[in-house]
Amino acid sequence: MKLRSALALILFVGSIVPLHAETDVNALRREVSHIEHAGDELMRLALDIEDRTLRRRVVERIDEIYEAAERMRLLVDKDTTPKPIREGDLEEFLASLENASFGDAKVAMLEEFVRSNWFTVEQVGMIVEELPFGENKVEGILVLYSHIVDKENAYRLYEFVTFSDDRELLKKGLKEMEAE
Repeated sequence: MKLRSALALILFVGSIVPLHAETDVNALRREVSHIEHAGDELMRLALDIEDRTLRRRVVERIDEIYEAAERMRLLVDKDTTPKPIREGDLEEFLASLENASFGDAKVAMLEEFVRSNWFTVEQVGMIVEELPFGENKVEGILVLYSHIVDKENAYRLYEFVTFSDDRELLKKGLKEMEAE
């Protein structure tokens, strides 16, 4: 009887997962917690099973539930979203960039730096301020573009170039990048 109750509990927990959970990380975390709590309850119930062979088989299945819940938790908690560069690291780079003498040298430094870093649009603006000419600014924005974490703010990139010719050049470059 208790085993039937335990199985009913598993079926219940499985049925409460909302259909849209794959898009809501917090909802997934809550559901994994529910599964773990159900596993705890099942383990308590399994201790009352007198047949040792049956109890061992039930405990093995409960362990599988715990393992699956742990794998789900790892998948949910795996944060693959790139994080923007820390302010201190950005300030260090900006100081180095300021010391470079030519616009082309600054862009070359930027090309190297972008390989291992990610940026917000605001940070892109801070970097672009250090580039001397409109053409260098456009080139710098285009170099940084693929490493912007908040592309929803990409419209602000046009604020970082002054002249309409440079804005057109930027627009053309961004369209080409998006087409790739």
